[in-house]
Amino acid sequence: ERARQTLDQWFSEYVRLHPQEATDLRNRFRSSDNEHHLGALTELFLHNLLVGHGYTLIPHPSLPNTAARPEFLVAKGDEQLFYIEATRVADTTVVRNEHYWGPILDTLNQIKLKDFFLTVTFNDPISRKLPPVSYVKRSVEYWLDSLDYTQVCSEWESKKVFPKYSWEDSSVSIGFEASPTSEEFRSSENRSGRIVGAIHYPMRFIDLDAKIKKAVMKKLRKYGRQDLPLIISVSVAEDGFFC
Repeated sequence: ERARQTLDQWFSEYVRLHPQEATDLRNRFRSSDNEHHLGALTELFLHNLLVGHGYTLIPHPSLPNTAARPEFLVAKGDEQLFYIEATRVADTTVVRNEHYWGPILDTLNQIKLKDFFLTVTFNDPISRKLPPVSYVKRSVEYWLDSLDYTQVCSEWESKKVFPKYSWEDSSVSIGFEASPTSEEFRSSENRSGRIVGAIHYPMRFIDLDAKIKKAVMKKLRKYGRQDLPLIISVSVAEDGFFC
């Protein structure tokens, strides 16, 4: 909820300063395509960062030597300082798996949070066919209902292990681990939150240096030499993280 409020504040400031550009940013931010969504998020972040440091921004300015338009022309007072352009580096496997695992996680988070949090471990899917997510949810609910809270807490204290469950079919294998919520939370009348507390994705080799260099060089070729310095902001989406 705090993240939502922060983004609302950032967008309200964007609307105040650039009302004609706000509709396009809103549409891209709400897009189901993660490429458009994260691009808009990066643009909104850069806007908030630079405006917060006292700069004036002009969205998508025209450039003298190309039809391409960067995110912002950045100025301070009457002096135009530089252009800033955003790009994103992502593992294609992560992008594909975000679309694959997303519906499963959304469905699992419909389970009412009470006694246990879930740690979900995904293995590489055998096929791109999505498993029956409603059946996965019912199976996990049945497993959680079979667990005794007091016993699980006792086994953690004595053996440092949590109960585990595995669900699989011909397309995918998913592992689950149940960790107890606090006694205070269980006794609260206002129990809310997502049941999935942690997610583990398949391990793989990541070569970020080469990807970042390739992304920067692509932007340099796109814009060429300009009348002002061009700063390229690179966001990274890897293994479920965005920075």
